[in-house]
Amino acid sequence: MSNSNLIYHYTSFEKLKCILEHGTLRFKESTKSNDILDTACVVNILKTMPHFKANVEMTELLNFILGYYQREAYDSSSISLVSCFSEIADSRLLWDAYTMHRPGNQKCSYGEQKFCYETVSKYNGVCIAFRKDQLQKLLEKEIGRSCDNSIVKNIDYGDAKLKFLLNKWLKEAALDSLNLSKDPNQSQNIIPPILATRKTELHIKKCLVFPTLDFIQKVEEYSPFFKHQFWHEEKEVRASLFIKKGNIKKYKTISQYDDSSYYCDISITPDCIDHFILGPEFNEENLSEIKQHKEYKLNICDFELKYSVGTGVIRNN
Repeated sequence: MSNSNLIYHYTSFEKLKCILEHGTLRFKESTKSNDILDTACVVNILKTMPHFKANVEMTELLNFILGYYQREAYDSSSISLVSCFSEIADSRLLWDAYTMHRPGNQKCSYGEQKFCYETVSKYNGVCIAFRKDQLQKLLEKEIGRSCDNSIVKNIDYGDAKLKFLLNKWLKEAALDSLNLSKDPNQSQNIIPPILATRKTELHIKKCLVFPTLDFIQKVEEYSPFFKHQFWHEEKEVRASLFIKKGNIKKYKTISQYDDSSYYCDISITPDCIDHFILGPEFNEENLSEIKQHKEYKLNICDFELKYSVGTGVIRNN
């Protein structure tokens, strides 16, 4: 019987050793994945939405929001660092996609040669079964320490739910703006006045600014949870650390790769992990190699170890 509280993180043997050694799970920028549209689907729709006509209630506010995304200089004001899971345990597709050592990812005995065909790709990674509720609790404790907010959520594939949510959020913004417009004091100190002429300043009303900022945060927090239909077979669940760019430097847990992209290693408590599924070609030699490292923060033998249904099925040439 499947356990709806379990989500599965697939990883290679080498990365497994890093997880066990440091007792951490790495979160990386969502926009740096091999999915070109990752985290861009929501904004891409907003960029192409036609402006609202004058007969729509709160037209000024709605077009103000669309204008923000349709500027040529638009850039997200936040980043999302994510770690990826699946609802599916022991999936051949996911073993192949996320755990195998491929020649391009390994040191080649011939030095700088691009591909090393003598390096064998093996299904000797693992699938780590995480308890979703415990992971959520763990990441909630990182708010204010490693991020501004944390979310664990299933990916939605395609545009249907995305368009529904955008319409919902726009309606909510319009209603908030309408309520705020009734306040005679429309001053705000978030967006400075715009200099129209040498003597004239345009002060942007709070009934425009506050609902717009709320809408922007919703879009940026939830953008990593929408993907193209192409990826639907992965049934992905994501854990995301949401960080406003202005706050990145205050979080000492956040580091950068050589390409300037950000990542964060979050310490895992043992109660987050339910069991390990050993890959189809994971063998006693692999397990012995892990066991010899007594200094590892996580001891794989403290958890239930299961074997993939593919064990003994794949021929290792």
